[in-house]
Amino acid sequence: MVDLTAVHGELFELVLEHRRAISLGDAAAIQECLSRQGILGMRIADLERARRQAVSQICGRSDATISDVTAKLPEHLRAAVSTAAARLKAILTLIQRENNVVRAATHTLIAHIDGLMQQVARALSHAGTYGRKGRIEASAGGPIPCGLDMTH
Repeated sequence: MVDLTAVHGELFELVLEHRRAISLGDAAAIQECLSRQGILGMRIADLERARRQAVSQICGRSDATISDVTAKLPEHLRAAVSTAAARLKAILTLIQRENNVVRAATHTLIAHIDGLMQQVARALSHAGTYGRKGRIEASAGGPIPCGLDMTH
């Protein structure tokens, strides 16, 4: 659990970095954060498999709760395991909260870019091909106005 907490601590710092990259609109930094999150995700998966295996050896099943695990441990280890579990739970809660913020910021950024693209499409649509939403609109089943300049 100590290793899981450490790797999740790295993930938390990376989520904060990802949030800063989004606020700056730095696409390269966002991509780098996502790549590093993938690598950390693989490390977490490996550690999680080891944790489940240890829990299974202690309790006879891999889905046992921390209370189940600590009840099977010698008295001198119970407090340390409970403390480690509490730290892991705390960092997971922080990561979840920050990921929700990143998700909301990403949706806002995507909506902003979509709005910009619609404005550009409207500004460049002299033939009236694009409607108010910046998308091609077929008028009640009629032909879509378009043209192709073959002189150049």
